[in-house]
Amino acid sequence: MNKLILVAAAVLLLGAGGYFVFTGGDRELGPQNQQSPVIENQIIIKNFAFSPSVLTVREGTTVIWVNEDSVPHSIKSDVFNSEIFNKGGSFQFRFDNTGTYDYICGLHPSMKGRVVVEQ
Repeated sequence: MNKLILVAAAVLLLGAGGYFVFTGGDRELGPQNQQSPVIENQIIIKNFAFSPSVLTVREGTTVIWVNEDSVPHSIKSDVFNSEIFNKGGSFQFRFDNTGTYDYICGLHPSMKGRVVVEQ
């Protein structure tokens, strides 16, 4: 009888798909991924660089640039341009047409990036 209970408990735990995980010695239950969610279609500006430096997205996607640097930046291209934005600020642009879009920081032209838009 005890073996049957243990087998049933194991099946239930495995059937949970690993959603809950025990952490540390406290036996706390919680979701496995407790990191900040990764926001797709976001470009981080940090250490005078765009990350990722090349982003590939689908047509109709809005891309968001977020400034995590301690200095202001701006986004400049042949198709879109932002105002200057400080740390914590952001700029967004919706890409409605396929193509390759190169851009730079308007204040620091050595900073370069690219958005590739596919169907």
